[in-house]
Amino acid sequence: MGAWEYIVKKFYDFQDHNFCDLKEEYNLDLEKLPEFSDSVKKWILSGVNFIGMTFAAFFMYGGTWFGYTYILPDIYPEDKTFFFWLAMFMLAEGTANLVCFHLAAKKNCVSYWVDKLSYMLNESEQAMLKGERVPRESDSNFEKTASPAPEAQGSSKSIKFCEKCNCVCPRRSHHCPICDYCVFRKDHHCYFGGGCVGLGNQRYFIVFLLYTVIGSTIVVYLLGLYLNNHVAPLFPFGFLRFIGPTVGIRYVLGYDDIFVAICGTLFTFVYSLMIGSIIFFAANIFYVLNGYTMHDYHTGRVRTAVKSDGENYTERIELVFGKHWLLNFLFPLYWNPNIVTPAIARNTLLAGSKDF
Repeated sequence: MGAWEYIVKKFYDFQDHNFCDLKEEYNLDLEKLPEFSDSVKKWILSGVNFIGMTFAAFFMYGGTWFGYTYILPDIYPEDKTFFFWLAMFMLAEGTANLVCFHLAAKKNCVSYWVDKLSYMLNESEQAMLKGERVPRESDSNFEKTASPAPEAQGSSKSIKFCEKCNCVCPRRSHHCPICDYCVFRKDHHCYFGGGCVGLGNQRYFIVFLLYTVIGSTIVVYLLGLYLNNHVAPLFPFGFLRFIGPTVGIRYVLGYDDIFVAICGTLFTFVYSLMIGSIIFFAANIFYVLNGYTMHDYHTGRVRTAVKSDGENYTERIELVFGKHWLLNFLFPLYWNPNIVTPAIARNTLLAGSKDF
């Protein structure tokens, strides 16, 4: 298992409060550990979720206000009007997509997509989806449309029963302990966005990431330019004094004033936000173009058991963004539906694997 796969696996274990691997990995006796109820675990994860949302909002709006009010006048005073409207556009785009991200979360529910796509399945496949019968190798189109792994054929691995939701769900849906419902074609739960990324709202998450990358890059540039011109050169090693812990210690010891400490701390966090957003944006584009979600691509050798959604890049992009997909990057096309072909419907609803 590579480093990235290991990180992703631990990320999902944390989201699903799955601690069953602790015994083998750290040689712990879980029976001696204190028992926590699901409600306590949910409160802990919800607290992390709230902190992440607060962090994102603070640096999204607070960083913009601080940069425009205190940094920009000393760097580009003649271009203040331009940067004002640029900041308003960036905030409007980010806010609009974040609002749509939460409004479209209802489209992540399994029942929404089962009702919407089940007409594309034949009667045998619909019965299979409802858990009324077990798929068999002799079923027509089963191997072709569901594309299960060899060991999954002849089993009921195309569906599963969620004890939390008390219903039968497609195998490629996953229950979120924070959102408290099964998310269809789940990518991950975003603690900074405050919700699950699924097929219904992934487009808004990706566009939000893009504008986060652009906005944080501008703030990092302005802060870096200010610190370089008014405090100390950033290169070759001057930037080390502006890293969060260092600038805090220098402030406590009296080497820097409070304004420099704020600038250094903001520079550190926004720079981290920029790097993280770039990684997540690039990763999501990679998964979309390859017809997978992060969860499908990395978890439990799923890539070897389930074929990718869509036969080409156009189908895969329209699955997430709908038609006229480029317009989503100018303004949210909330009314624009996801384009799901019959082959994609079968692959998302009926794909089976023993490792999901």
